[in-house]
Amino acid sequence: MIVPGGFAGLQAAALLWNQAVLQGKGWRRAILVFPVECLYSLAKTGAVLASLGEILIGRHRAVRDSKKRWLAGRKGSRWS
Repeated sequence: MIVPGGFAGLQAAALLWNQAVLQGKGWRRAILVFPVECLYSLAKTGAVLASLGEILIGRHRAVRDSKKRWLAGRKGSRWS
């Protein structure tokens, strides 16, 4: 649990640093918008992981269609 906690801490620090320093909004505003940034990051991570899961198990439409075309092409080959 130390490693995931460390990475979560680094992510939180990166979000704050991005708002305060890179975007030039100051530390006060960075702290005020921090909860929104965290929720956005969690939602985005969840969406990416869900899409990756669909791709890996073959439920994503583009992957499914590509697999059908690949299998159809194999039926005519001598290796099937």
